Amino acid sequence: MTPISRLGLTHFKSFQNQQIELKALTVLSGLNNTGKSCVLQSLLLLRQSYRAGLLPGVGLELNGELVNIGTGRDALCEQALEDSLGFELVDEQGIHRWEFGYSPSVDVLSLLSGPDGSGYGASLFSDGFRYVGPEGHATGPLTGEIGTLRLRHPSVESLDLELQARAWLAEISPHDSTNSRVWAIVVAVLALAPGSLLLAEHPETGLHSKAQVRLGELFSLAASAGIQVVLETHSDHLLNGIRLAVHGGRLAPDDVQINFLSLNPQQLTEVASPRIDRNGRIDQFPDGFFDTWSKSLDGLLEPAVR
Repeated sequence: MTPISRLGLTHFKSFQNQQIELKALTVLSGLNNTGKSCVLQSLLLLRQSYRAGLLPGVGLELNGELVNIGTGRDALCEQALEDSLGFELVDEQGIHRWEFGYSPSVDVLSLLSGPDGSGYGASLFSDGFRYVGPEGHATGPLTGEIGTLRLRHPSVESLDLELQARAWLAEISPHDSTNSRVWAIVVAVLALAPGSLLLAEHPETGLHSKAQVRLGELFSLAASAGIQVVLETHSDHLLNGIRLAVHGGRLAPDDVQINFLSLNPQQLTEVASPRIDRNGRIDQFPDGFFDTWSKSLDGLLEPAVR
C-alpha cells in the first residue's frame, strides 16, 4: 500500500485542470461550495468503482456505497474544454491516470483509458481504507488490537481496540457515548495500520472546541505513525491541534499539507497552500482562511458605536 502524493482533477465539477498536493496529513479548507468535498468525492468515486468491479475495465460509478453524484451532467465541469473527465494519482509507483467519457444522463461514465495494474496498488484501493462522512458510520462489534503501537493511549497497557478507543474517547470528549460520531472517528483511526488511508469529512461536527483540538492532535499522531489522513474541515480549533502537534515535535511540518480552496471569477476552483513551520506558525492567511476570529477582534478593537 502506497500513499498518494498528488491528485489531479480534470473537468470534474468546479475543477477545470488542477493538481492538489497530498502529504501524510492533508487539510482541505475553504468557504462552502469551493470544491473541498469534490476532492474527497473524486477519491471516493475511484474507490467505489473499483470495489463495484467497474475498474479496471468498465467505467466510473457515480452513485454507490460511498458517494452519490447523480449523472454525467452533474459531474462534468461547466467550463470543460472537452467532453471527458480525468483523475490522476501520483504515488511511489508513478503517475496513474484515468480518463472517462461524458454522457449527460448516465450514472456510469465509460472508461476511455486507465493505468496498468500498479495504479491499483495505492492505499485508496486496499483494505486499509476508511471514510468517515458527515453522518459517521456504525462501528459494529470491536475485535482485535489497534493498528499500530504509536496510537496506544498511555493510560491503557492493553492494545485491545475497544479499550484503547474508550480511553481516547474519555480524553477527547468524555461526555460523548459509544453511539456518537466522535466514537466512530476514534475507532476508525485506531483500527488502521501504517500504510492505510483515512478520509474524514468535517470531523469536528458537534464537538466542543477543546475536543476539536485534541482530535487534531490524534490525527497528527496517526499521520506520524504512517497513516495517511485527509481532512475536510472548517475548524480552526482542529487546525490548531495539528499546529500544536508540530510545535511539540510529534509531527514534522513537512508532513502537513494545507490546501485552501476558493473560486475564481469564472467559478473554477483554485488552490493556495499555506505552510506550517517548525514552531507551528502559518506563513500566509489568504482571505477567508480561518480569519473570522481575527476579523471579529479587529472589529471589537474599533471604537464602540455611541
